[in-house]
Amino acid sequence: MKASTLTYLGLASRATCEITCGLASGYDRGEKAYFFSGDGSLANFDACSARCQSDSKCQSFAFDSSQCLLYASPLDSNFREQSNSPFLFYDRDCPVDF
Repeated sequence: MKASTLTYLGLASRATCEITCGLASGYDRGEKAYFFSGDGSLANFDACSARCQSDSKCQSFAFDSSQCLLYASPLDSNFREQSNSPFLFYDRDCPVDF
């Protein structure tokens, strides 16, 4: 599994927040995507991430070679490993593709 975890320390609030970037080989844990695009136009990090960033409901996203899915929950509560999955999963605030 390829993944990176970034830790942000908010200076104003002093809260620590971890985001997960690039979880491979998995699916959601049951909270289904509320947005789906299957025409290939959003099937890469930049496009799917931008779609997520433009939607305040989006907390995480996933894509494969032809699909982009947006989720209303972060990965730490809605990701399960499965070795035959083609999807890469990211929390909303991942700055770059890993």
